[in-house]
Order: sequence, then C-alpha cells, then structure tokens
Amino acid sequence: MSPSQTHEDVGSVREFFNRWEVYKKAVDLNFTHHREAMAAVAGWLDVRGRVGAFLDLGCGDAAFTSKMLSVRATDSYTGVDCSPVALGLAEANLSGCAFPGRFVCGDFAEEVVRFGETFDTIFIGLSLHHLPAGDKAGFFRHAFARLSAGGALVIFEPALKAGEPLESFLDRCEEHAETDPCGLTAAERSALVGHIRSCDFPESPAGYGAMAIDAGFREVRILYTDPEELFVVMACGV
Repeated sequence: MSPSQTHEDVGSVREFFNRWEVYKKAVDLNFTHHREAMAAVAGWLDVRGRVGAFLDLGCGDAAFTSKMLSVRATDSYTGVDCSPVALGLAEANLSGCAFPGRFVCGDFAEEVVRFGETFDTIFIGLSLHHLPAGDKAGFFRHAFARLSAGGALVIFEPALKAGEPLESFLDRCEEHAETDPCGLTAAERSALVGHIRSCDFPESPAGYGAMAIDAGFREVRILYTDPEELFVVMACGV
C-alpha cells in the first residue's frame, strides 16, 4: 500500500478534530484510556526528575498535559496541532501555567523538522499512528535530532498485538466501541469508528521500538498498556 493510500491527509485530520465534541467526549469518558496513560507519563516524569523544555506534538487541547506540567518543573511548552480549534483550547488550558507557552498550527511530522532548537521532552499522543511505516520511521529520526542530551521521546499510541494484521486491530477497536459502556451515543460511536477505520495505521510495540532504536535511541521502555491491548505508552531515551 502506497503512502498516498495510507497517509492521513492533513485536511481530513483538521476536519475531524474541528468537530471537537465527539473526540473530547470520548476522552472525557476515558474511551481511549487517557487517564491511565497520562498517569503513567506523569509517574515516569517524576522518576526521571525533569521536564525541561517540553514539545507536545499533535497536542489537541492539551487538557491532560497542561495539568500534568503545571505541577512539575517545566521550563517551557511548545504545542503543535493542525487544528486551530484545538490550539485555541490548548492555549486557554496553558494560560494559568507559570512557564512560557508557544502554539504552532501545522502538521506535526513537518513541524518537528523545522524547529531549530532542541527539547528535553517530546510527547506525541494519538497522532503518530496516522503515518505510514516509512514516515513513522522518519519521525523517530527527526524527533531524535530535536532532543537535547539526556532527552526523551514519549509516545501514547494505538498498537497492534504481536503479529496482528491491521484488519484484526480495526475489528477489535470496533468491538471496543460497541461494548464499552462509556456513554457515547450510537452516532458518536459510528463517527469514531469511521475515523479509526479510515485513518489508523498503528504498529506493534516491538515495531515502534525497532524504529526508535534504528533512529538512534538507546533505550525503549513500555510504561503502560491498556487491558484491551489497544494502546501503549512508551518512553524512548537518547
């Protein structure tokens, strides 16, 4: 399958996330296991003992990251998202934080190449899986180049089981949407499943890890996997 067939068009991402209500409701109802995933990231940051300059790629409304960073020693925040609606919400959520914030409207895969400075922590959540495998590998290389000495990349992404074909993963996502009693309406579930089936191209944890090692990262750790094995949080250290 060619990149033109698999790479999610930025315009379609913008259209989906500008319809913010469905996505926001799914997150608020913990359909995507945001609470557990971000708790794992927060715990990892506490053990690591530093946040430093934080780059949030595909930041969305930064509702979770703003709360997480506001109570930790953060030097600066840079959020990147292709949706102006999401960025406006992110700026509002970060407005009360003591550290400076910067908000960039653009494709995270392109913007990570353009930054001239380095960051201590790079985070990407539920965005990397929209790229085909070759572009994911390129992303890991570009992220590695944007990290300072001792820096780390953290990803929170959908993940295949070992050896699982994409279609099986998509079927599991649809089953999760149909059986999870999270409170989404039938129309909201349909919209979410439609987005997943047309736009999601995850790798297995081992696949993400191999890309990270090939890009130069020295260590890859799994911080969290949800009970349904649909999502994974991984930390990749320089």
